[in-house]
Amino acid sequence: MTIYLIAFSLFIGVAMGSFLNCLIFRIADNESVMGRSHCRSCNKMIHWFDNLPVISWIMLRGKCRYCQDKISWQYPLVESVVAILFVLATVSHLGLDLNSAPFYLLVIKDWLIIFILSFVLVYDARYFMISINVLIFGAVALVILWFFLGVSWWALIISFFIGLGFFALQYLITSGRGIGEGDIWLGALLGLALADWKLLLLTLFLTYVIGAITGLSLIAFKLKGMKDKLPLGVFLAIGGILAIFFGSQIISWYSSFLY
Repeated sequence: MTIYLIAFSLFIGVAMGSFLNCLIFRIADNESVMGRSHCRSCNKMIHWFDNLPVISWIMLRGKCRYCQDKISWQYPLVESVVAILFVLATVSHLGLDLNSAPFYLLVIKDWLIIFILSFVLVYDARYFMISINVLIFGAVALVILWFFLGVSWWALIISFFIGLGFFALQYLITSGRGIGEGDIWLGALLGLALADWKLLLLTLFLTYVIGAITGLSLIAFKLKGMKDKLPLGVFLAIGGILAIFFGSQIISWYSSFLY
């Protein structure tokens, strides 16, 4: 049964990665998400056989069948990474009873978080913006999932307000120059996603460490200047994904030195 779950996770992951790419570009272009896929250069409708995740991009050699314009490498990259993360999320819960509701709810919860954070990462990297509507959808869906999983509401509320308050305070202190409004709501979403203040604090720590290393590296290689801004949402998304997979182990390892 395990191999079927992994194969199913891979299929769902690559499909959701494809939908994620569609969502990113259509929100940016103010298009309906429900319309048929089309080339962003020549506007020709894309047939199903040219719209298969990863495979079609390889078969078409990264070019539109009609206008021969290049198809962004973002498509196969996002589809592949999301598929891998979905599989890892499933594998991380294989110690549970595979026939139990908690197993499937936890897997779906992790898939949802990965999808939302992957969207934030790519969208913020491309456009230096965070879609509040996507965060609202994610927040509502997470609350429903946590309800069925029986999480402590106090833990959820505390984590939510820590994430919200941490960035709201920065926003007020810097008068909006240090971070954007979207980062505040992303912090709140991470609080709901992790439902654990320790995991949330670890995420914030990882966010700023990864951001600092990235920023200094870009400056060292003269790719960015001291005054250039970096999209915080990218590093928050990376920190959140790392916390999902390794957060508990990192906290346990750190706590072993304290007690």
